[in-house]
Amino acid sequence: MGLIVFLIIAVFIAPLTHESFHIMILKEFDCSYIFTMHHTYEAGIFAEVAPLCNLNDIQAVVFLAAGLMGNIFISIFLALLILYARMKKHMILSNLLMFAMIGFASDPLFYFFADSGDIVTILKIVGRPENLYLFRYMGYLLALAVFMYLWSHLSFTIEHKSKLQEEWERIKSLKTKARNKIRKPKDKKHSEKSS
Repeated sequence: MGLIVFLIIAVFIAPLTHESFHIMILKEFDCSYIFTMHHTYEAGIFAEVAPLCNLNDIQAVVFLAAGLMGNIFISIFLALLILYARMKKHMILSNLLMFAMIGFASDPLFYFFADSGDIVTILKIVGRPENLYLFRYMGYLLALAVFMYLWSHLSFTIEHKSKLQEEWERIKSLKTKARNKIRKPKDKKHSEKSS
């Protein structure tokens, strides 16, 4: 289930939220834009937002950084929700949130290691394309932070495996109770008809 959550977010939702943050910034600048979606076998599904106004260098940098920073902030927010869910011992929820967080974090990670895209364009705007290696190091640090957080969460989950099984059984029993409630009124009607 978690892998499905990760794939849906990493492949569809995170790229769209990335572009949504670009659009929010353009709306703040009262700038029209064109939104297009593309698909290639190499890159998969991706979208593009092209501003239809002239942005100064600062506006262009803010516009380009918005997509990356937006998904980083979503990842941080999900990490905090994971901690809260762990405190409340909601193991299944915390595991699903973990896969969602990794899905959102995968978007900026991709850009830190790409040879083109928002970061490369930002560096060209500020006249420092030779500093791309710094972003590679930042990408390694972000990847390390994500994997350390994942390791910590998996260790916590293994330690509390019995709680996870209890929670799963509770969900199953709630599902069974709900089915029984739905069936009981039908059984009463059926017994009334037969008498």
